[in-house]
Amino acid sequence: MYQDKEAYLQLWKLTKMAVNYGLKLRKNIVMDLLKTLAKSGNTTKEGKKAIEELTKEDKPLSMIKIKQKELTEFKKQCKEMGVTFVTMKDSRSDTMTVFFKEEERAKLEKIIDKMEEIANKKDEIEEKRIYDIMTNLNFKQIDKNVYQQEQIMSAEQVASAKKELEKKGVKSDVVVTEVIDDNRYKVEFRV
Repeated sequence: MYQDKEAYLQLWKLTKMAVNYGLKLRKNIVMDLLKTLAKSGNTTKEGKKAIEELTKEDKPLSMIKIKQKELTEFKKQCKEMGVTFVTMKDSRSDTMTVFFKEEERAKLEKIIDKMEEIANKKDEIEEKRIYDIMTNLNFKQIDKNVYQQEQIMSAEQVASAKKELEKKGVKSDVVVTEVIDDNRYKVEFRV
């Protein structure tokens, strides 16, 4: 067992390298890391319980990476499927390393698939919402995230349209595609 901070840091670096390169760590190294983490005081009661659950049986563990913004949905799905896991945040990026029992890999793959479906549905809903807003403002879709005004616009009209989009929660960049004269333009809004 690694008791001192330096040994723990070395073990953590080794684990991160293995995850980054997709290597499989020897089970006892992962077990030691998780047990050390549980004793470090940097985990919640819930986290300590999950670590104990993962390490009490002598079964192989695996790990994957997920984005931190996906963690809430991931936890919800794991709870529904009864998957025990422990996460560690990577301090240099927005990813989390997830440790779980190898025997639960099939469940985890179902969870990842379900999360992708949910994300795709959310993207479709958002694209439809933006499409509706842009067509109501008399813009024509010319590419997936590019809309063009049918008529020539003044600088004031461009600013007004941009402000209207911001009010509706649509972030956009304005690209002038043609300058007609000093105050009239053909523009595209990229959302």
